[in-house]
Amino acid sequence: MKHKAAEALKTLERYVELISSGRYDQKISIDDPDYKGLADKLASLAATMQESVQDVDSKVRHQTERLEQKRGSLEILYDVASTINESHDLQQLLTGTMRKLMGVVGAPAGAAKLLDENGETRLTRYVGIHDERAADREGSGLFGAFNGAAPQLVRKELGENESDDIRSLLSKDVKGVISIPLRYQDRTVGVYHLLTATPGVAATEEMQELLETVGKQLGFAIEKARLDAESKRLSIIEERNRLAHDLHDSLAQTLVSLRFQVRNLDQTLQQNGDYASIHEIERVEASIDEANSELRDLIAHFRSPMDKLGLYPALDRVIKRFKRDSGVDAYLQYDCDNENLSASQELQVMRIVQESLNNVKKHAQAHTVRVLVQCNNAEGYQVLIEDDGVGFEGPAPTDHPGTHIGLTVMKERAARLGGELNIESEPGDGTRVELNMPFSPDADDSLSPVPQNG
Repeated sequence: MKHKAAEALKTLERYVELISSGRYDQKISIDDPDYKGLADKLASLAATMQESVQDVDSKVRHQTERLEQKRGSLEILYDVASTINESHDLQQLLTGTMRKLMGVVGAPAGAAKLLDENGETRLTRYVGIHDERAADREGSGLFGAFNGAAPQLVRKELGENESDDIRSLLSKDVKGVISIPLRYQDRTVGVYHLLTATPGVAATEEMQELLETVGKQLGFAIEKARLDAESKRLSIIEERNRLAHDLHDSLAQTLVSLRFQVRNLDQTLQQNGDYASIHEIERVEASIDEANSELRDLIAHFRSPMDKLGLYPALDRVIKRFKRDSGVDAYLQYDCDNENLSASQELQVMRIVQESLNNVKKHAQAHTVRVLVQCNNAEGYQVLIEDDGVGFEGPAPTDHPGTHIGLTVMKERAARLGGELNIESEPGDGTRVELNMPFSPDADDSLSPVPQNG
């Protein structure tokens, strides 16, 4: 009897040691009825302790995962903030940030859109998409089924037909789309569409919050870039107006005074009958009139600001004015749905067109002028100014005052845009001025005027 009791106590002692060491899943068997109840209570205590430990482990694991996610989110936000601070080009910022987010959600492809104040697309950039035109086609393709810019993040799992429609545009299969609004205050200034290869991506509240936070950061950066560009545009206009006033108050007044002096001299010579000198004076007077006219054109061009809506309205205004002043039939063809030029670049393009039209008015004897602007995905921008005037043979003629300077400045403007200017003409077959420039030229923001006497 005592022997059985001693064995039972030893078994219980070993069981307590196992429990103390954390081995809660161990089982014991005691037949002695005097100790069986105690053994059962110890087993129940071990089970309870095991559940408590597992619960604590689960909570620690969960908190560790949350902390790891928070750390990862902070790293992503830091990377995005660094990209925003370091980038001086909006297109690079959009594409660079989109690539980071594609890496976060495992997206093989994506598209970034910027929207104007009316919600219309003004810039689109793609990564991992073959057919950009098909992808952006309204009513079909990538954004045919998913083209909105909601004020909050939207996740959409693609159906079989939609996935088939999109698959042809991509190098990899996609299962869903995550649409991230780029918000500034209460406005959506852009949107990211990330095409995911795995269903259920970004389903957690933390991930959605991260993506929306990045969208707000980028929205702020986009709005800041817009305000900076607008401020720069206004500064350019202010400086050009100041130069126009200076020209008017100095050189223009001097030319007017000189013209009166020459006219008085002409009248004096006529009274004296010095007809040989009169002929020379008339030539001087004609040159002064031409210089005065060209100076007024220059002042008008200085005061002609870029339209805040972009290049098309500005060119349309210039061409209508040319048509009114010259009597030449002129029209604009604008095949460029996705232009993205800075205010300085738009100004350079407009000045080249203005100088070309000025040459047409003075020298071409044309009946019709066409201005064509095209955006080609592979080649960049093309601006064409062609007329049906008298044309010329060989190099552009420079026998008119200022013509050589005007053509030189046009080519300098083209170089500032990272492009080149070509002039072609045949006698009796008109003249063709062609500007070709890449999509992302490094424009010079110089305010140097274009002499309007070429």
